[in-house]
Amino acid sequence: MKASERLVRVMADSGRHIWLFKKYGVSSMPTVLFLDSEGKKVADLKSREASDVMEQMNEIADKHNREPKWAETEDAAFSAGKEEQKPVLIFFHDNGPKTEPASKAFGELPLADLLDRFVWVKKSVDAKSDEAKKLGLSSSLPALWVVDPQAEEPMSDPLKKIRLPKSGANLKSELTSALKSWEKKHKK
Repeated sequence: MKASERLVRVMADSGRHIWLFKKYGVSSMPTVLFLDSEGKKVADLKSREASDVMEQMNEIADKHNREPKWAETEDAAFSAGKEEQKPVLIFFHDNGPKTEPASKAFGELPLADLLDRFVWVKKSVDAKSDEAKKLGLSSSLPALWVVDPQAEEPMSDPLKKIRLPKSGANLKSELTSALKSWEKKHKK
C-alpha cells in the first residue's frame, strides 16, 4: 500500500465499469494495469509477490509521476545546481497543516514542463527557530525559494520568494518568471 501512494489508484467493477474492461482488454480479475496521465497503458502487474509489486510500483512512479526529483540534502542540491547549471528550488516547510496541500501543487500538470529545469530540495524548518527568523520564514511557512547556486551567498539573495500554497498554474507563472531571471543573469 505504501508504494501505491505515489500513484493514483482506481478500482473498477466489472458490473459497473464494463467499458474500462473492454477498453484495456481485461478478461480476468483481479487485474492491475498501470496507465500514464493520458490514460495510455504503460504496464501490467508482472508479479504478485509483495517485494516485486512494490519495486514495479516505484519504477512506474519514478518514470511517469509528475513530481520533482528531490535532492537528498541542500549541499547535494547546490552541487547539482552548479554542475547542471540550474537554479535551486528550496521547499521550506514545518510539517504543519499547509505543508501537504502546498507540496501537492508540485505534481500538478501545469508544472510538468518545469520540473527538470530546476534542482529541488526540501528543508524542514521550525518556525520558531533562529534559522527561520534569520531567513524571515517565521510566519511564512511553507515557502518556496528560487536561488542561484552559483552566487556567493545564495540564501541571502534569492531570485524569488514564493509563499505557499498556490495552485499549479499560479506557481508555474512565478517559477517561469524566476527561470527567466536566472537565464538572463546566466545568458542562457
